[in-house]
Amino acid sequence: MTIKVVLLDLDHTLVRTDGFKQLSTDASIIRMQAEAMQKFRIRIPRTLLEGTMKEIRSEKGSNYEHLLNETMNKVGPKVGITDQTCLDMVASAGISAHHMIKNAYFAFMFPEVIETLSALKQRGLMLALATAGITHKQIDKINWAQLSSLFDRIYVTEQFIKEKKLTDVSRDIKLPEYFLWISEKVGRSPGEMIMGGDSYPNDIESAKKAGYWTFHVVRSGESENKGPAADFVSEDLTKLPQAIDDIDNNAVRLDQPS
Repeated sequence: MTIKVVLLDLDHTLVRTDGFKQLSTDASIIRMQAEAMQKFRIRIPRTLLEGTMKEIRSEKGSNYEHLLNETMNKVGPKVGITDQTCLDMVASAGISAHHMIKNAYFAFMFPEVIETLSALKQRGLMLALATAGITHKQIDKINWAQLSSLFDRIYVTEQFIKEKKLTDVSRDIKLPEYFLWISEKVGRSPGEMIMGGDSYPNDIESAKKAGYWTFHVVRSGESENKGPAADFVSEDLTKLPQAIDDIDNNAVRLDQPS
């Protein structure tokens, strides 16, 4: 049996997501501060904006769509901005800054990504994204990174949850059933598929339980857990093509799904 499908995680596997989020946050805060000072002569402390954003994210999730609007609705009265039009102007300045950073999202890709994906694509392998989160946001990220032409399919946990009508499952978690659902979607057995990702419990352990081959990406300086569910471990994606060669040259599976 040979590998036919390569699944890859997005955040922290293909893209430095934390770096992007921090730069976006910094840019949004600076623009909101500048707008308040230039238009209304009001100083908004960075710590107040940053702390409020952190509280809202903690309560409503890191991908909350109305983060900056709600931030200003909470912060505004504390600094003397109460008119809703003025609050919206400051929030809109932060949103514009986020979009400016978003246009450079591709620059946050790890350096080996394009070359590795292109090499796999040239072999005729199906490339699919297996990512946790909100469907349209994850698809947006692929478009921002200009990777859409390299991926044949995109599978987001939110799609799985909606299709299976699950009510007690977080979209932040990739269950073994999620990977089995993907194998059904692409029409391949788990033994013909390999999952590459940075999260041991989400990407590696769950995929292994579903019967996949697994490639654990542990970037230099990261303290990600390692374990026996990883068939291959590497600091980046450059060794993924060789891992697939090793699997293809040894037709017998090393172990069976638990």
